[in-house]
Amino acid sequence: SLSQLGDVAIANAGQVQDLVAYPPRMASNADLSVAISASSPNVVAGQNVTYTITLTNNGVDPAAATVTDSLPSGFTLVSCTASGNGACVGSSAGANFYLLQSGETQTVTLVTQTGTAIPDGTVTTNTASISNSSAVDANAANNSASANVTVAQPAITFLAVAPASATYGSSSTTLSATLTKPAGPLAGKTVSFTLNGSPAGSAVSDASGLASVSVSLTGFAAGSYPVTASFAGDVNNTASSASATLTVNPAVLTVTSANATRIYGDPNPAFSFTITGFVNGETAAVVSGSPSCTSADPTAAIGTYPITCTTGTLAAAN
Repeated sequence: SLSQLGDVAIANAGQVQDLVAYPPRMASNADLSVAISASSPNVVAGQNVTYTITLTNNGVDPAAATVTDSLPSGFTLVSCTASGNGACVGSSAGANFYLLQSGETQTVTLVTQTGTAIPDGTVTTNTASISNSSAVDANAANNSASANVTVAQPAITFLAVAPASATYGSSSTTLSATLTKPAGPLAGKTVSFTLNGSPAGSAVSDASGLASVSVSLTGFAAGSYPVTASFAGDVNNTASSASATLTVNPAVLTVTSANATRIYGDPNPAFSFTITGFVNGETAAVVSGSPSCTSADPTAAIGTYPITCTTGTLAAAN
């Protein structure tokens, strides 16, 4: 302050005592006003917000001024740009304007980043103010302004993978998962799948949140295999994953007995049979054991009787 200044004697000829203030003080009057706006009233934590600060000289005389900004807690400055003859002050959220003519408007653009730890639903306030002026400003009511931005945390997402099934020998099957968030289905997002630990493709979720891929079953024997689906997340939504099981059921083989004859009173002969329904180029060589086939007993009246075969000891891996 001026009270801290002291009078120092001039020791040598040519010395001049002086006092300089910035911005330079003028015997003039000005009505400087400041306004601030945010690029969006709502933002997800971690995203950028751009503030535009507008400085206007509403008075009749020119004036210089300094604009300062108090960023909300959790916000960091990414960049500062000043228009006209303005210059940002170092790494701070403020700028000096050398001169604003009567009626002139200049701007300061601040790009800021919101912190990821800001609690969901926090309403933040950013205040810009005129901290210094070269002219007498009788109207201090418009020397500061504020803008509010509500910060939200990314929405929590959920994946539900549908169990899948197929029959051994099928060329392919479909894997599907549904992506949602508390507000409902999440459309237009990429969901990636794995089958038995290997990548199985990806798909974009539709309006109902459903994503589906067709996968080849070449090389898959009958059995159970793990299926996983994952969503990587984005600035608005958290990542999520889930799992289910693909069941490959054995192919159905059909045992057909050949026709046979016998004499009344004789025991039934050894019935011959054929097995059909093999897939993937396989033959009866993959089957072990034999069926149990029966028909009419030896004392049955002369006539035609069906031959019935059950599984018996037949076994096949697939």
